[in-house]
Amino acid sequence: MNRTGYTIGAGLEYRVTENISIQTEYSYTDLGSNSVGYAAGGGGIPAGTAIDEEVKFHAVKTGVNFRF
Repeated sequence: MNRTGYTIGAGLEYRVTENISIQTEYSYTDLGSNSVGYAAGGGGIPAGTAIDEEVKFHAVKTGVNFRF
C-alpha cells in the first residue's frame, strides 16, 4: 500500500575542528489515516472488523562528519 503525506523538520551542524563537525536533525512525518476492513475475517480477526490506523512518527538523527 502506498501512502501520501508530508515531512517537516530542521537540523543543526556545528564545526568542532577544521575537519570534524557534529550534526543533529529532527523530523516529523504524517502519512495520514486509513480504515482497514476485514470482510472475511481470518488470522484471529472476526469478520466485519474495521481497524483505524494513523501513521505519524518523530525521528531524531545525530551524526559526525569527517572531512579529508
